[in-house]
Amino acid sequence: MKLSGGLDYEAVSFKRTKPELLGHSGAGYLRQTGLCRISNPAAYTHTSVAILDALKAVSLPAVEVHLSDVNSREPFRRISYPGMACERTFSGLGFEGYRQAIQYLKETYGA
Repeated sequence: MKLSGGLDYEAVSFKRTKPELLGHSGAGYLRQTGLCRISNPAAYTHTSVAILDALKAVSLPAVEVHLSDVNSREPFRRISYPGMACERTFSGLGFEGYRQAIQYLKETYGA
């Protein structure tokens, strides 16, 4: 897949529940393939310790993307549980945040 700016990458997208992600099939697959994780937990950002636990359990490089600038919104939105397991957050950049997240992971991990 090609993004504007000439970034080439292979996108693998899937959704799993926490038990599946923490089980052998989910976490094992992610570890064996050496994937990196880009997360946009949306409203779960401020409420989901389960996503935090799942991200920590798979021990993969992870970054967080938010389309809006969550730090300029209500105070409760400034807390990100999944972000605690992410090494970087791209916020308030719209869809450009995804491109920057992919670029960061490519430059840092060759992903």
